Amino acid sequence: MLAELIITLLLILSLSNTSTAGLSVRRNDNEAAQSAKKEEREARALAVEVVLRLKETGESGSLDPEFFLDNFAERFQQFIKSEPDFNSEPDLRGLMDAIELQVILDASPADLRRAYFTLINFWIQCDLMLEHMNTLDSDRGRRSTLREMLPPDFFTIAASDPLLNLINEALENETASADSEEDEIISGERLKAARIRTIGRLRSFTDKVEKGVELMREGVKKLKSEAASKGQPASVRVAPEERRSYHDEHVYRLESEILEEGFFGLPPGTRLIHVRLFPYAFVMVRSEGRLKLLGVLPDFDGD
Repeated sequence: MLAELIITLLLILSLSNTSTAGLSVRRNDNEAAQSAKKEEREARALAVEVVLRLKETGESGSLDPEFFLDNFAERFQQFIKSEPDFNSEPDLRGLMDAIELQVILDASPADLRRAYFTLINFWIQCDLMLEHMNTLDSDRGRRSTLREMLPPDFFTIAASDPLLNLINEALENETASADSEEDEIISGERLKAARIRTIGRLRSFTDKVEKGVELMREGVKKLKSEAASKGQPASVRVAPEERRSYHDEHVYRLESEILEEGFFGLPPGTRLIHVRLFPYAFVMVRSEGRLKLLGVLPDFDGD
């Protein structure tokens, strides 16, 4: 599925899915109720602030370093060096299909951060585009096609990189039919053939995704304008006084875990907080007296 490919690519660069490291974790059920509730409120507020900022600006780069834990790219490289059991975890096997692990080790933290935030920006635009498309489709009485929504140059750029081309093919298939079979498009063999094998290719891929994101922004702007002309809401802004009710309504899963082993430079005993607010999933950790993001992933299920 398109979702599986994008989440694999984000796993390359994020720290979000601690279960893929084979960690032993235990639920933190013994904290004082008052402290737990206070931290839960803080986690909900942080998730809402980040999601609304992403929706309002369409840009993730401004979140670092304000919201992210320091040195998350370096932490991921250290994790790869620790040689986790890639064969036992499906997500990590997908990682090996998408990129050579040596590329992750040899890339500069700046290259990894740039690719990471570019992919988040891609996901933001996918979310905004599909949100507006669904609204307009209900008015039109038919499904829109990706080629109706995006400038022609987007497809030219996508065709110039095999990995981006796979994403584009799956996205076209997904928007064309609610019952599409993306797995037929993104097979394991095609993904392996499109694998990123050099730092130069990682940079080239990031360049092209960045250009694609700019063209997607044009498409989203056009969709917003069309929605506004039909009397549909064109803004996702939420007034400050409405944000509390927003996170009470939209944060649908919040869990915490205590690390029993060191992980990503975090010592045993560190508490991780997982928050899901569709279409994003967050992992948070307390640093210097406040919660910060350890990672962000697309949340595909919303359940």
